[in-house]
Amino acid sequence: PWPYTQKFDYIHCRQNHRRVEEHGLFAQSLEFLNSGGWLEMQELCNPPTCDDGTLTEDNPLYKWGRLLVDASEKMNRPTDNPKKYEAWMKEAGFINCQTVVHRWPTNPWPENEEGKLMGQWNSYNVLQRFEQFSTALMAKALGWNPEDARVFLVAVREQLQNPDVHAYWPV
Repeated sequence: PWPYTQKFDYIHCRQNHRRVEEHGLFAQSLEFLNSGGWLEMQELCNPPTCDDGTLTEDNPLYKWGRLLVDASEKMNRPTDNPKKYEAWMKEAGFINCQTVVHRWPTNPWPENEEGKLMGQWNSYNVLQRFEQFSTALMAKALGWNPEDARVFLVAVREQLQNPDVHAYWPV
C-alpha cells in the first residue's frame, strides 16, 4: 500500500519491478500526483540482448537470460515487464507517455570511453551477487539442483565478461 498521504509533483522509481506489482503502482502513482505531475520509471529489462549478432542462441549468456525470464514468470514477477510500462501507464490514465531505452553493456565491450566505463561498472555490479541470485531463481522457480546451476553459471560468467559478445540490458 502507498505509505504517503500528500501528493507529489514527481515520483521516481528505479529497479523495483520484482518488488511491486506495477499495475497497482501506476494507479497509486497517478492518484498521488499533483495535476501536471510526472512518474518516471527506470528499470532493467531481461533478457540481455545485442544488436550485432554476437549474442547467439547457443551462448550460455543468452540461455541464462531466457532462464531468468522463465523463472521470474513462474514466481509471478516477470523481469521483462518494463517493455510493457508505457501501455500500462496509459491504461492507468497517464498521458504524454514515452519509452526511452538505454543500453547498459554487460562488460567494457563498447568502443567509446563512456560505454566502456558503463560496461565496467555494470559488470562489477552484476558479478557481485550473480551466482547467489541466479542459483536461487534457478533452484526455487525452475527446480534445478543448486550444484548444476553453479556449474552452468561458470560458462555464463565467462560470457558476461567476454568483450567479443556485445550484449547489453535494455534499461
